[in-house]
Amino acid sequence: MSNNDRYNWFNTHLFNAIPASAVRILDVGCDTGLLGLELKKQNPDRFVSGVELNPETAALAEECLDEVHVLNLEHEDADALGDQFDAIILGDVLEHLINPIVTLKKLRELLSDTGAIYTSIPNIQHYSIFRRLLKGDFQYRETGLLDSTHVRFFCQANIIKLMLDAGLLPKLDQRILKDDAQLAGELGPLLVRLGLSKAALKDMETFQYQHICHKQPPPKSAAKVPLSFVVHSQFTGVLKDNFYSSPIIRSKHPHQISIYRKPMALVDAWNEGLSKAKHEYVVFVREHMYLPDQWDLRLADQIEHINSICDGDWIAGAAGVKLKQQDSYIVCGATLVPGQNTLPDQERLREVDFLDDNIIVMPARTALKLDPKLGGHLHGTDLALRMREQGGRVFALPTPCLENGPYTNRMPPGFEQSKKAIKAKWPSEPVIATSLGPLS
Repeated sequence: MSNNDRYNWFNTHLFNAIPASAVRILDVGCDTGLLGLELKKQNPDRFVSGVELNPETAALAEECLDEVHVLNLEHEDADALGDQFDAIILGDVLEHLINPIVTLKKLRELLSDTGAIYTSIPNIQHYSIFRRLLKGDFQYRETGLLDSTHVRFFCQANIIKLMLDAGLLPKLDQRILKDDAQLAGELGPLLVRLGLSKAALKDMETFQYQHICHKQPPPKSAAKVPLSFVVHSQFTGVLKDNFYSSPIIRSKHPHQISIYRKPMALVDAWNEGLSKAKHEYVVFVREHMYLPDQWDLRLADQIEHINSICDGDWIAGAAGVKLKQQDSYIVCGATLVPGQNTLPDQERLREVDFLDDNIIVMPARTALKLDPKLGGHLHGTDLALRMREQGGRVFALPTPCLENGPYTNRMPPGFEQSKKAIKAKWPSEPVIATSLGPLS
């Protein structure tokens, strides 16, 4: 971008994302202040503050905004910025930071209860990067996806993990597209070869992701409840990129972690893990689940709440389904998936009819073993039915986490066999459903 362009350009996509109700606005990396100026033109009653590293650029921004702070938020205190902002803007900023989570955590504390952080982040999955890699010519440039000042690279899953770890709940607001229909067609067979769905083509056409991130309430629990995690792993890379990279596993913790690997079957692994659990509560986890910072503290809050309202046995999961009528249902829980453009319900615990089995939590004393006849899927659904049959209760947890598996949003191998088995096991159930819909 030339100097002349710089003085005449602002991010119209972020401008359009800021709601009319936002009156106190903070623009981090405000440059010359043109975005803030347009926001003030839209509503003269707005207070727009800016943060800028370059003193000369900050001096130009001062002509447009109510106040400008020359500040490095990674290394300096944010108290001088004030608080109760309705909107905090991070337009093409996070990729320039060595440790962006530090900055996000500081900014989260400056939000009002209903405020949000609005981000624009380049997508390293864009097809132009593939072209350069295939040519063997990965070159940094002055601007664009490979801007020489970029020190972090992001695609969808990385963005969600970062926001969750910072105590934020991200919603995909917009994709900024730069597509290539010919290349997309040529890459189709490669995606099939890699076991990916054609939805990946849309990700490869996305030049930037724009997210709206609301702050999560902090957990009430200060001490971690010791948990017995039981994980079955089929793909070592998936395990390392997700469950094993979860902050609650990497940091010092009181939990028992039991990993069982293929060729051992999931049913055998989870049943053995249950029999060897050392703690009061067992958490069955699929390897592709990412548990963000403080997830175990948030779970402790929910366990305490469940025990306060439930006298008997119970089981809970990260996602579940509540039937409203035979042909109507709602998905409950707080599981995010890459590309999600709606916020999950994290406001309250919900009682449900069925559970997915990406994450299942239950007291070890419950001792509901998995049914080997079901194979590798629908065990959450079966456990929920069995728990309700014996008079217990079933809950979907409002504890945000990320589902980032190789089969997210599509049916995995063996699912059809499991579906036939569970329908044969529960013939009196008119509707059996998962978060992907009723089992036809």
